[in-house]
Amino acid sequence: VTVKRSGIYCFKTVTCAEAKADVNSGTIVRYEHKNGRLTEPETLVEGIDYNCHQIDFFDGAFFVVDTNNQCILEFDAQWRRSKTHQILPTAPRNSARNAHINSFLGLGDSIYLMFHNGARPIPSEIVEFDRGFHERRRKTLSSHSCHDIVRLEDGRFLYCESLKGQLACDDGTKIKIDELY
Repeated sequence: VTVKRSGIYCFKTVTCAEAKADVNSGTIVRYEHKNGRLTEPETLVEGIDYNCHQIDFFDGAFFVVDTNNQCILEFDAQWRRSKTHQILPTAPRNSARNAHINSFLGLGDSIYLMFHNGARPIPSEIVEFDRGFHERRRKTLSSHSCHDIVRLEDGRFLYCESLKGQLACDDGTKIKIDELY
């Protein structure tokens, strides 16, 4: 989910049975917040993978993290796909070659992606790219299967160590929030 002015933008997926029938059944929809209520959703994009993750606006474009295909989809202001940034080659979901990219943060002249790395024998990573998706640097985290990236005002990165049920910062700070596993 992301918000721009009165619009609330969501990635909409389907049931597992529907996804088996058509993996490209994901959509992007927009709700408008008017008079304290949400309008019926307007479909903006159709035909994207059902297992996409984060969406966000950045630098005049709209981005979708296509987790299954290990790429970032970029859309223009008319909701046409303008680019597909192939971050890594596609790989089977439980393969050690699948980074399970799940989070996007555009900030300044950088784009940060979370490499979950759940099926890989390495910890999660926050990978920084320039606007052309050329890798600048990697930050290895203290856990694997992480989600989300938030840049705090003091410059630290906040992320979720999902399997440990805690929030963490890249300086080693950790805060237990639940007992998910």
